[in-house]
Amino acid sequence: MSKHCREAANWPAHALLYAVVDVPAFEVTSRLYMGPATAFYLLADETAAMERVFDAVAQGKAVLVECAADGGADFIFGAINGLEIYSPAIYERYFVPRARALHEAAHSRGLRTWVHTCGRMGRLIEMGVYDRMDIDALESLSHPSLKDVADLASSRRRLGGGIVTRVAVNVSLFYDSDVDNIRERTRTVLEEARGYHHMIGDTNVSFPPYPRENILALADEVHRSASPACAWRPGRCLRRPTEAVLKLQCCLPLTGGASTTLP
Repeated sequence: MSKHCREAANWPAHALLYAVVDVPAFEVTSRLYMGPATAFYLLADETAAMERVFDAVAQGKAVLVECAADGGADFIFGAINGLEIYSPAIYERYFVPRARALHEAAHSRGLRTWVHTCGRMGRLIEMGVYDRMDIDALESLSHPSLKDVADLASSRRRLGGGIVTRVAVNVSLFYDSDVDNIRERTRTVLEEARGYHHMIGDTNVSFPPYPRENILALADEVHRSASPACAWRPGRCLRRPTEAVLKLQCCLPLTGGASTTLP
């Protein structure tokens, strides 16, 4: 961690440092350790044993949170699959309380929390899952035909003003040969997220790199929509390579105030 913090000291002042700290119950049941089918059998047949494993992993995550805070990180970042794999009951029993405990620990050390769900999250938003997880930033809000956030405006209202949202432009549109499609989706997102803190970009890390003209088309639409409260300037909209993919994020600061909100 100290190595990464030394490197981050050379970054621009507006760049953010995050540590990846996944929710224990998700990490154990994801493909990192076992297939979902195995995990579900074990949860059904060896519930107590699996819950002891979750507890043990949570202790390790608590140490990671402390290391992240001591090392100068700004965020902890974690991913949780949506309802394409897990059930609402599993979310309620394991993910919500354990995510909340992790995030409360992070907040107690001055860290912010960021959750990535690139899967089916529409019903989870309606259930109020993310409110109860005590998160600060949420992505990816993938829309049909890839996933199920069909009404971004409604989902954004349900999440409320306490959560910053990110992306909502499907990865597939960044590869679309018709640049008008990404322009249309960008305009839709800007309109439906209006009045809330939102960062616009792609819904997941992808490879190969996107065609340059598609990235510039999204940036141009953001520029066209900008008012003096959300201007196209350094520190407001960043462009930087990440894992060979050029990410775009608008209205990045998460500290509150009208200047961070789409007008």
